[in-house]
Amino acid sequence: MAPMSSRLRFFIIDDDATDVELTTAVLGQYAEDVEVFSCHGGACPGNAEVMQTLEALDQTPSLILLDIHMPPQSGLDILNVLKAHPVYRLIPVIVLSNSQEQEDIQEAYRRHASAYLVKGSDFETFTAQMHALLRFWRYCLPAVSSEQG
Repeated sequence: MAPMSSRLRFFIIDDDATDVELTTAVLGQYAEDVEVFSCHGGACPGNAEVMQTLEALDQTPSLILLDIHMPPQSGLDILNVLKAHPVYRLIPVIVLSNSQEQEDIQEAYRRHASAYLVKGSDFETFTAQMHALLRFWRYCLPAVSSEQG
């Protein structure tokens, strides 16, 4: 199967604007292949902001990158909202977190996360992770994108 010809649209849900900027910068290295969106120029503090931002986008994202530790709201609660929505439930959600706790990982999968990735501890590792993520999903998403219409 050939890679998808259209650009992948990543939507980042994270309460830390620095992490959003870092992820956007790394994915920006693939600007011809990727578009990156997030809440209001950075951090997404809760369900309402996430849903407002998603609904305001011109196109449905191809992938959602979700942090799970976002006080006061858990990213796992946001995952529940996304997976209950008739359109957004079809979008793969990749949990991108610093947590290596087995309980967090298992709970993310119980709530239908498509993948769980522990953020690399340095820029080089994180860049390699994002490159691998991008390569993998470029081959997986043609079928998903056609379902989303």
